[in-house]
Amino acid sequence: MFMLRNYFQSQQPFPTVDYGHVSTVVSKADFDKVTRQQVEKEGAPDHRLTIVDFYATWCPPCKAAVPLYAKMSEDYYKKGVQFYKCDVDKSRDTSSSQGISAMPTFKVYKGGICVETVKGLSEANIRAALDKALVETSVGGAQTKK
Repeated sequence: MFMLRNYFQSQQPFPTVDYGHVSTVVSKADFDKVTRQQVEKEGAPDHRLTIVDFYATWCPPCKAAVPLYAKMSEDYYKKGVQFYKCDVDKSRDTSSSQGISAMPTFKVYKGGICVETVKGLSEANIRAALDKALVETSVGGAQTKK
């Protein structure tokens, strides 16, 4: 019975929302561009944070994450955090290069470097990772975590 429920749930269309500030990464080139932001005038790394939701359209927890992620994008918009999503089935090269083995996986980047990773859907853990990265950014240094 559980397998039948999962099958039908996976056949439901992927949800969309009409709010939030979430953009889509469709290729490795897009991913590299949004995570390796540079300050053009100074040539120094940009210290803004970028979070990427690596998801699959057939994944029930990924579907449940859509409204939560959109809401978080609104909450963190004024703090300068940029929100992106990447379909692992459409951008296999990106998900492979980032070592994605579970969906959803949320990765926080600063200057092209992954500083926090959250596997699975936990709003509290995602917010904690963002808050930690924001604090580390404001004091000047974040450690790399993969």
